[in-house]
Amino acid sequence: MLEKPAETLSSPVSRRSFRLHFAREAVLFFVMKIGLVGLMFVISVMLTRTIGAAGFGVYVYATTWINLLVLPAVFGLDQLLIREVAAHFQAREWGRMRGLLNWTNRTSLRISLGLVGAAALIASLLAFRGLIAREIYAAFLAALLMLPFVALTRLRQGTLRGLFRIVPSQLPEAVIQPGLLLALLLGWFWLDTGELNAVWVTGLHVFSTAVAFFVGAVWLARVLPASAKTAAPTYDTAAWRASAWPLLMYSSMQFMNRRIDTLLLGALDGTAAVGLYTAVVRSTDLLGFVLVAINSVLAPTIATLYNSNSLERLQKVCTRSARAALAITVVLAIPLLMFGRPFLTIFGSDFAAGQTVLNLSAAARIFNTFFGMQALILTMTGFEKDVVLGIGAGATLNTVLNLLLIPPLGVMGAAIASTSGMLCWNVILAARVVQRLGMDPTVLGLFGRKRRAEGLADG
Repeated sequence: MLEKPAETLSSPVSRRSFRLHFAREAVLFFVMKIGLVGLMFVISVMLTRTIGAAGFGVYVYATTWINLLVLPAVFGLDQLLIREVAAHFQAREWGRMRGLLNWTNRTSLRISLGLVGAAALIASLLAFRGLIAREIYAAFLAALLMLPFVALTRLRQGTLRGLFRIVPSQLPEAVIQPGLLLALLLGWFWLDTGELNAVWVTGLHVFSTAVAFFVGAVWLARVLPASAKTAAPTYDTAAWRASAWPLLMYSSMQFMNRRIDTLLLGALDGTAAVGLYTAVVRSTDLLGFVLVAINSVLAPTIATLYNSNSLERLQKVCTRSARAALAITVVLAIPLLMFGRPFLTIFGSDFAAGQTVLNLSAAARIFNTFFGMQALILTMTGFEKDVVLGIGAGATLNTVLNLLLIPPLGVMGAAIASTSGMLCWNVILAARVVQRLGMDPTVLGLFGRKRRAEGLADG
C-alpha cells in the first residue's frame, strides 16, 4: 500500500488486502488507544488520591490551556499535511512534499515561540494583580514550555498519517509519553522526594512530552521517503495559507466543543469541579477512541479515493466503517452504563456523584459514532469551510449553554451543554456531506445510491 496507494485502493484484486490492512491498522490503533486509556486512568487515579480533586483540577486546567494555545500554533497545518502529503505521495511530487514540510514546521515553530512569550507576559500581569492563584500561575508557566513540542508533534503526526503510517504517527504520544509520566510519578513516590503538587506534576508532564517528541522526530526521519529528503523544495505558500485558515478555524471550533466546558467550569465553579468533571468524562474516552481509531486510519484513504473519483467505493468504506464503530462502541458502553457508580468510586468516594454525568457522556459518544466521520470526509475532500460552519454552530451553542447552565447545575450543566453542541454539529455536517458529495456518512447509508448519480453537481 505504501508503494502504490492509488492502485491498492482501486484495483479489485487488492481490495481484499486493503480491507485486511485497514482492519489491522484500526485494531492496532484501537489497542494502542486502550493502552493510553489504561495509562491515563492509572495516572488520574494516582493523582486524584494524592493531590486531590482541586490539585488535579489545577493540573488539568493548565494543560487544557496549552491544548487551546496549540491550535493557533499549529494553524490547521496538521490537517493540511494529512491531505496534501497523501496527494503528493500518490503523485510522487517529492519537491512539493519537501517544501510543504519545511514551510509548515518553520511557520508553526515561529508562532509557538511567539505565543509562549505573549502568554507568559499576560499570565504574569494577571498574577501580579492577584487575579490568578499562585499555584495555577506556576503550573501554567511550566505547561507553556511544552507548547512548541506539542505543536511540532501535531505536524509530525499529520505527515506520518499522510504517508499511511497510522499507528507509528501516534505511538510516542500514546505509549512513551504517558508511560514515562507514570514511571516518573512512581519514581517520585518510591524515592520519597517530597510532597507532590500540581506544579511538579505539570513539570513531569512537560519532560515526558519532550522525550516523546524527540522519539517521534527520529522515527519520521527514518520513514520519510528518500526522494522527499533530497528533492529541491518547491513552495505554494499562497494556496497552503488559503487552506490553512479554514482548517485552523475547524480545529479551533472542534476544541471549543471539546474543552470549553472544562474552561468555563473552572472559571465559574472552581478547579475542584474541573477535577471531578474531567475524571468522570475521561472515563468514557474509550468509547470515543473507537471512532478516533477508524478516523485516523481512514483519513488518507478518503483523500486518495476522492482524488481518484472513486466515490462509490468511498461510500462503501465509510458506511462499513461507521457501522463497525457503532457496534463496538455500544458493546463497550453497556458495562460502563451498568456499573458506573462503583467504577467511579475508584477515583474516590466523592466521584460517585458523577454517575449521571457519566451516563450522559456515554450516550453522547454513542450518538456521535452513529453519525460517522462526516467532519473527516468534508475535510479530506476540500470542503473544510462547511466543517467550520457546522462545528462553529455547535461550539456557539455549547458555549452559550455552558454559561447558562453551569451556575445553577455545575458539572451536570457542563455535560448537558457539551452534549447539545455535539448534537447540533453532527446534524449539520451530515446534511452537508449529503449535499456536497451525494454520500450518507451515518451508519444508515440511505442517501448514497440516489445522490451518487448526481455526482458533484451540488458542489
